[in-house]
Amino acid sequence: MFNVLPNNLKKLIVNEYHLRVVIGFCICFICIMLCTVVFLLPSWLLGSIKQKTMADRVAMLEQAPTTGHTTTVSRTITSTNILLHSINTSFAYPPAKPLLDAILSGRGTGIRLSEFSYSVDDATHSSLVLQGVSNTRNALVSYVKSLQNSGLFTSVDLPVSDLAKDTDITFTLNLSVGTPLPASSPQTND
Repeated sequence: MFNVLPNNLKKLIVNEYHLRVVIGFCICFICIMLCTVVFLLPSWLLGSIKQKTMADRVAMLEQAPTTGHTTTVSRTITSTNILLHSINTSFAYPPAKPLLDAILSGRGTGIRLSEFSYSVDDATHSSLVLQGVSNTRNALVSYVKSLQNSGLFTSVDLPVSDLAKDTDITFTLNLSVGTPLPASSPQTND
């Protein structure tokens, strides 16, 4: 289509278009700013009120006279925390990282693990439960043998019912971990 507008009117229309775009952006920016203020102002007010309330409570607690009862309770709690910390540090729980390394490194290409459970029975014994799927019976048997040969587990139990199928075997392995008695401890043979 043939355009019959003179060049000065064309420039005026283009300038007017640019002015409308700028005005549109300004209106959008102002609306966004207003929405931000409207939505954030209540949260800001509530936060400042809670901050002032907590500061007042702390000031009241600092000004309150300490009675014998509160200092006794405070001393009891402190001494109990010290005792609990010393008891907890005296136990040598079996570390989990070497066990996980053995479980993952012994796994062949035909074994997919889906669930892992680790529980500490006492300071020297823990148990693991592994669930997964094996492509073949041979892959599962070789995986169990590799876990037994790793020397980290005191027992590796695979229920016989898990070996009923030849392929796509869903299995559950029960692994026990225990620290052996030191070599210098006396053993009696009755």
